[in-house]
Amino acid sequence: YSVSLAPVGAGTMGFRTRATPVNTNGFAQSAVFRDFVFGNIAGGEQGLTVTITGLTPAAEYHFKFYSYDSGSGAGNRVSNWSANGVPVVYRYTFFGATALPVLDDQYSFRFNATADGAGQIVIQGLPAETTLMTPASPAVFLNGFEMYLGAQTPQPPREIFWTETGGFVESQGSVWSAGLNGVGRTAIVTGLSRPIGIALDPAKRHVYWADDGFGSQPSRIVRANFDGTGQEVLFSGPEDDFSNAQMLALDLKHGHIYWTAHFLGVMRGNLDGTGTPAKLGGSAGKYTALDLDLVNGHIYYGDPELGILYRMDLDGQNSVEIVRDIAAGQQPYNFNSISLDVANGHIYYAVLDANQIKRMNLDGSDQITLLTDAGLLPHDVIVVGDALYWVGGNGKRMGTSKLNGTSNVNLRLASLASTFSFGIAAVTPFKINRLAIEGSDVIINWQGGLGPYQLQRRASVGQGAWENFGSTTEATRATNSLSGDAMFYRVQGN
Repeated sequence: YSVSLAPVGAGTMGFRTRATPVNTNGFAQSAVFRDFVFGNIAGGEQGLTVTITGLTPAAEYHFKFYSYDSGSGAGNRVSNWSANGVPVVYRYTFFGATALPVLDDQYSFRFNATADGAGQIVIQGLPAETTLMTPASPAVFLNGFEMYLGAQTPQPPREIFWTETGGFVESQGSVWSAGLNGVGRTAIVTGLSRPIGIALDPAKRHVYWADDGFGSQPSRIVRANFDGTGQEVLFSGPEDDFSNAQMLALDLKHGHIYWTAHFLGVMRGNLDGTGTPAKLGGSAGKYTALDLDLVNGHIYYGDPELGILYRMDLDGQNSVEIVRDIAAGQQPYNFNSISLDVANGHIYYAVLDANQIKRMNLDGSDQITLLTDAGLLPHDVIVVGDALYWVGGNGKRMGTSKLNGTSNVNLRLASLASTFSFGIAAVTPFKINRLAIEGSDVIINWQGGLGPYQLQRRASVGQGAWENFGSTTEATRATNSLSGDAMFYRVQGN
């Protein structure tokens, strides 16, 4: 077969080579993304046409397109794609320098297409609505593509998850997932009653959420697979004596799940739903915001009505007030979430009516406004690698920026029928965080990415095939006996 590229209409094609991105522990595709062609603007038109000839007539093919430019830092790049005139990808979005890729395939999309009677497939990328991106900027980029004979069912990326409460009504809430770039938006669970907080166990591909409950539907703590199947009610308000579950957080090492019960305080249960949850309580009048500092053994929680942040030990002891008047000048219930960056000593949080994403130190000092995202009404914010992501109750969209608040981008991801987006969680970038020798053993620890994992090794850094060591595992630690003069390791996720 043969492949040809052409601009659309009066447009022209450009090409670039960048110095970024660079490979990291969880990303090894820098060579794919550093150079690209793009549809340049000329005569009011832009876009790219990829024509593939010499294919088997009427045969189905599966495509994987890579589309990214690390130098496109001035807002969204949003494009629509078709194959032989049939739409295949709608509103593919990337945001260049705002968020360099941290996972393989992060900036790619998949689709199926059928060759025509002459054995040809014509794939065309066109800019999406200018309201979704920076006007007068190139939107259609192509780094390369893969093609396979035979249709495949593209699996939507499961990297970022959020809750849609559906408002104060019964059974209208939902849980959604997408890629970190917004591609593959999918409702994985529907028919819920006000889901609020959400958290992930990437190794086991489990998503946890807290149902506030409404009407005849009780408050619950629920677990499901990343695709929404296998739902399990771990704890139920009527059976376990709580109501109005809000935000939640996981302690995977010790097998615990923590959540705030709005009128009761902080609660802790087993990840598998066994036993009776412990009522840890707290010093607040009402409870919503919650996160864990597992390095220092602390729970941080907040009073949404008074805007006060507290801290206590993981067993509920030694509760102290950290800071008050967090949402000063705003109505009650403007402070609903926190996200800890313990390594850098920071707490990120959102102030709802002020449309602000803010940051303070772990001791409550040095409160600064990182950005104002007008009209979003942000409920929850999280740290994902070197970026922030947040969701809000207005505009039906999600936002992202660098940790310092710059390069703010809005992704219109939420359900069109949504009333409120509330909680957000994401798979963190993969990282090997410890390689040590203990006696006659090598210890390898890692975090992030998607399990199950496979440890691999070889004796040379650049030569020889990688061999699997042990079987696939959901654990994030492996041990290998010392042998030979040198051994190199890597961990493969899914």
